[in-house]
Amino acid sequence: MRESTKNLAALALGLAMAGVLAEATLRTYQALVKGVPFFSLLPGYQSSARFPLSPFLVFGPRMNEQLTGKRHPETSYFNHQGFRTRDTLGPKPPGQFRIIALGGSTTVDRSNDEGIHWPLVVEEQLRAAGRTDVRVYNAAMSAYSSAHSLVRFEFDILQYQPDMILVMHNINDLSVNYYAWQAGRPVDPNYLVKYGSREVTGVVTEDDIALSRVWHSIRARLRDLLRGPQTTPASDYSIDRGRVLFMRNLRNIVALARANGVAVVLLTMPMCSDPAVYERTRGDGGEPSLYPGFARFRADFDSYNQAIREVGAEQRVPVIDLHREVAADTAYYLDVVHHTAAGVRAVGRAAAAGLLPLIARR
Repeated sequence: MRESTKNLAALALGLAMAGVLAEATLRTYQALVKGVPFFSLLPGYQSSARFPLSPFLVFGPRMNEQLTGKRHPETSYFNHQGFRTRDTLGPKPPGQFRIIALGGSTTVDRSNDEGIHWPLVVEEQLRAAGRTDVRVYNAAMSAYSSAHSLVRFEFDILQYQPDMILVMHNINDLSVNYYAWQAGRPVDPNYLVKYGSREVTGVVTEDDIALSRVWHSIRARLRDLLRGPQTTPASDYSIDRGRVLFMRNLRNIVALARANGVAVVLLTMPMCSDPAVYERTRGDGGEPSLYPGFARFRADFDSYNQAIREVGAEQRVPVIDLHREVAADTAYYLDVVHHTAAGVRAVGRAAAAGLLPLIARR
């Protein structure tokens, strides 16, 4: 064999071995840091971000899932019906006053280290006040908007015979406006501008399959480089259309509840008032360009809370104003809206205090 041929063969072998080593190294890193199985062909796969499919909701609630690393594992479980409890909900026992909480991740409260959630604290507070007949069940789901809660309420929750529902939404509905801005599209009635994206729902398609993690990583970085600079929503960007749809969803929840003899309590959403916490949240979310600056975000967030108050007044349903009742103290927040264990207790206490007079005559 000629010397040049040997050199080329050696070079090719060296490159192949370097590629295999790089591939193995990247797969090992992703397995250890991100939990992506070593032999998976889905580089972006994370089991915790893949939601079960639902025929009505695009993705359904968590089921048969134990949250790990919590100080109270007994309160960190989702049963087979999608409720955060080990109980199985059947026909309502005589004399029980059943409350079901609907909302997104700020109601699920799965991120605090203790493994508690504010609907649980509400039940504990009501029982301490003598209302041992009250049970409060948490049916919220991470990433859910008011549209998801409306659909789940009709097709799922009603069968469990709630006497009352608690509804807390804001941030997920508000963010639909920002997704629409980024996509250059209006907010659509079905929120598909956000929830039609598999990056949000975790739905796996053939486009997610990649034989090489190295090539997948290179391609992703080239795409980011060619995308150009990202900007945040302009100060004059309007959230009016999204706000109208949000109020429509809340009205429909109220109408559906009334048609089935279920009482409704709306809750505004508290948030952390520290701009530094907001900026850190934007960065941790991986899309800092999706959200506006803090002053604009706070104004938009306040506008959505005001929409909740307006629907409450218009529909004559009670509103527990957690945004005003719960301090904006950084000790209560893991990020701009999600709660620490101390925050969970503060929200639960405020919600229970507002509920006591509402259920006193029931």
